[in-house]
Amino acid sequence: MVHYFSIPVKHANHRLHQESFVACRPPAADRPPRIRNRAVRSLSWPLRNPIGEKNLRAKRPRNRPYNHGGEGEVQMHKMTERNLNEAYAGESMAWMKYNIWADKAEAEGKKEVARLFRAVSHAEKVHATNHWKTLGQVQDTKTNLQHAIDGENYEVDEMYPSFKWVAEHQGEKGAERTTHWALETEKVHALMYAKAKQAVEAGKDASFGDIYVCPVCGYTMEGSPPDTCPICNAKKASFKRF
Repeated sequence: MVHYFSIPVKHANHRLHQESFVACRPPAADRPPRIRNRAVRSLSWPLRNPIGEKNLRAKRPRNRPYNHGGEGEVQMHKMTERNLNEAYAGESMAWMKYNIWADKAEAEGKKEVARLFRAVSHAEKVHATNHWKTLGQVQDTKTNLQHAIDGENYEVDEMYPSFKWVAEHQGEKGAERTTHWALETEKVHALMYAKAKQAVEAGKDASFGDIYVCPVCGYTMEGSPPDTCPICNAKKASFKRF
């Protein structure tokens, strides 16, 4: 067994230049008894048991609780958690972009390509859903609504204002336009989610009239839309009803 400790070492010029770690073997009387079982030996030093019982290193606590499919709380290693979050983000982006490309293929008359994009996008959604559930991010509706509200408020208060500011100061007109559209729309989303959460907290389902979404900027509203979108001036007839 080798002990490591720090002692001052003089260099050739006899000046104390730095402290170096020097390996020194202690006297035999100070060494722990030799253990021939390597599996036990690797766990026994420096956690020696004076009464000779088998030593087991305490399990390293894992970092984050998550709910695996509603089966109870377990723990996840930090690296695995980060990997799953990155996988979820990648699959979510793939799901979205494949649907966007499917719309483009359909507009070009390539229906089979569009069908392929939509089929693969559905598979990516399955992957993203599995990752998200494993991370414990699919909870009861009340909790999910609160997370949605928090996300929308973050986008309104911090994310999109800063993104828009950068776009403005760098003269990126396209980015300035899209971040403005998203910023104004997320304000409405936060209010709608808050209304839904209030109903759920009262033990009811939310009650909404027809919900319309502008296909140009994403503006979302309840009830009949105006003649033109209040954000991007798109025509009323283009709104999609949900």
